Amino acid sequence: MKKRFRRKWKSALGLILFFCLAVTTATAIYVYRFVPDIYRAEYTFFALPAGVNTEDNGGDLTRMLAHDCDELLSTEAFRSAVMQEADSDGKTRLYVRGSGRSHTIRLIGWGFDADVVGNLVNAAGDKLTADAQAIFKATEVRTMTEAPVPAETVKYWRPVCVAAAFLGSFLVLSLLGTLFGTTARRLRYGKTTEDIPLPCLAGMAKLDKAAGQQRKSLKKEGKHVPLYDLIDENNLSRLQALSARIKAVQRRRGSSITVTGLEKDTDSAAVTALLASELAVEGYGVLAIELDSYQPGLRQFFGKKGTADVLDCIASEEALNEALMATEIPGLYFMDACHEPGFVSRMAGTEAFAAFLADAQQTFQYVLISAPSCARRNDAALLGRLTDLVLLVADDGKHDGGEIEAEARSLGRSVRQVAGYVLCDVPRRRIRGREFVPQNLQA
Repeated sequence: MKKRFRRKWKSALGLILFFCLAVTTATAIYVYRFVPDIYRAEYTFFALPAGVNTEDNGGDLTRMLAHDCDELLSTEAFRSAVMQEADSDGKTRLYVRGSGRSHTIRLIGWGFDADVVGNLVNAAGDKLTADAQAIFKATEVRTMTEAPVPAETVKYWRPVCVAAAFLGSFLVLSLLGTLFGTTARRLRYGKTTEDIPLPCLAGMAKLDKAAGQQRKSLKKEGKHVPLYDLIDENNLSRLQALSARIKAVQRRRGSSITVTGLEKDTDSAAVTALLASELAVEGYGVLAIELDSYQPGLRQFFGKKGTADVLDCIASEEALNEALMATEIPGLYFMDACHEPGFVSRMAGTEAFAAFLADAQQTFQYVLISAPSCARRNDAALLGRLTDLVLLVADDGKHDGGEIEAEARSLGRSVRQVAGYVLCDVPRRRIRGREFVPQNLQA
C-alpha cells in the first residue's frame, strides 16, 4: 500500500511542484507588493484568578482567565468602551495569551499603523485590567508594562508567509496527488522498469541542434548537409545500436519497416532518416518512403522535394524515374509524398500498393516508411499491417507501458510484429558514452 501511494505521489510530483511554485509566487507578490508593513505592540498585566494565592501554581486557572479575557475582546460592550478611548482603523487585531507560572497576561496587538496599534493596545489593556477584577473576580491586578508606540516593523513575517504558502500548498497537493495520482510508470530511457512485451531499442537525445545546423547551412551557404553528418557521437552510438537490433530482429533480405510516432510532434521522421542513413552507410540498399502526408518531414532531412510519389508510381511505371530520388549518401534513395493529406488511407488497402511494396523489397534490402503518427491511427495501422516490422517512436517520460502496448496492438498484426520503441528527447546526462552492442547483434 505504501509503495502504491508513493508511486502515485511521484507520478504527480511535477504538477505538485509546478502549482506549489505558482501559489508561492502569487503569495510573495501579494505580501511584498500589496500588504503594508506590520507593527506589533504588547501590554502586560499581573492577575491572580479567583481562589489562587501567589504561592500556588494555578497555571491552568491563569490560562482559563486569559481565555476568558480573549473572548471578552470580541464583545460589543468592550469594543465600544475601548473605541471611546482610542481610534481604530478597523485593521488591528488583538488577542490575549496567559503565562500560568508567573500569572501574567499579555495583550498583543498587530496592525498596519504604529500609532493606532500602540494607543489601541493601551486602551484595551487598561479596560481589560479593570474588567478582570470586576467581572472575573481576579485579585492583585496591576499593570506591569504598557505598550509603547512601535518604532520598528515586525521582521521576517513576509518570508514566513511565503514559506507557509509553499509548505501548505505542497501538503495539500501532495495529499491530492496521493489520492488521485496514477500508478502507471512513465517510460524513461535507462530507468524503465515497466513489464511490457516490447523492448526499448534505443534512446536519442534532442535532435533540434543538428536540425538547426542543417537549416542554417542551407540558408547561409545554400548547401544541404545530411542530418546523419550533424548528429553528435552519443546519438550516433545509439543509432548504430538501433540498426544492429533491427537487423537482429529481421535478418532476411528485403525487409520493410513502418516508423510511426505516438504523437504528431515526435521525432519519428528524424529517426526514419537517421536509421535509413545508417543502414546505407553500412552498405545496404535503402529506400525511404514518405507517407506522412499530414506532416512530411523527410524532405527536410534529405534536402529533396519530389514532384511524384507512390500513388503516381502505382498509376504509371514511368513516374518511378521521377519519384525515386538519390540522396547524398550512396545507396540511399528517397520517395516524397506529393498528394493531398489523406491519400494513404485510400491507397494502402489496395493490391496495387502491396505489389509496389513487394517489388521495392526485391530491389532494396530495407524499405523504411515514415508513417503518420498514431493520432492518425487508421493510416498507421494500414501501413503497419503491410510491412514486416513496426517501429514506435515516443518522447522520453511522456508515456507509460500500457500506452505503448495499446498502440502496438492496434498497429501490427500482432505485438510480435512491433520490433520495439525508440525514446527521443532523452536528457544527455543519461546517454553519455558509447552504448554497448553485444557481439551477436553486430553485423
